[in-house]
Amino acid sequence: MSPPVNIMLSNRLWTMLQASTSLDALALVSMDGLEIASALPPGVNGARMAAMALATFTLGEQIARELERKKLQEVYVRGKDGFVVLLPLNNKAVLIALSRQGARSGLVLLEMRRVASELLKPLSPSTPRRF
Repeated sequence: MSPPVNIMLSNRLWTMLQASTSLDALALVSMDGLEIASALPPGVNGARMAAMALATFTLGEQIARELERKKLQEVYVRGKDGFVVLLPLNNKAVLIALSRQGARSGLVLLEMRRVASELLKPLSPSTPRRF
């Protein structure tokens, strides 16, 4: 019997995180604001992060639509110690990455897009979900 999809996705996120020199955390959040899978450091509340990230993403979608920028591609939130990128995976989920201070946003985005297609496979309608 294969492991549940959320465990497979979490393992993939941990693999991506370990291979990165610019990321501190990764999470996959449903369009309902629920954490699907994550690779988070101790002390980060995944449920809280998921809810805040989805609220930010939803606001970004509204801004893009109202200002006629068409479909939202990604959301960046930059702070003194790094930035957060929210990347939609079709209309199924949002990939969240927390970067380290000094990370190059283009490289982080490239890294996120590279794994996005792989993460979408278990979320496709043909794959039975076992969360």
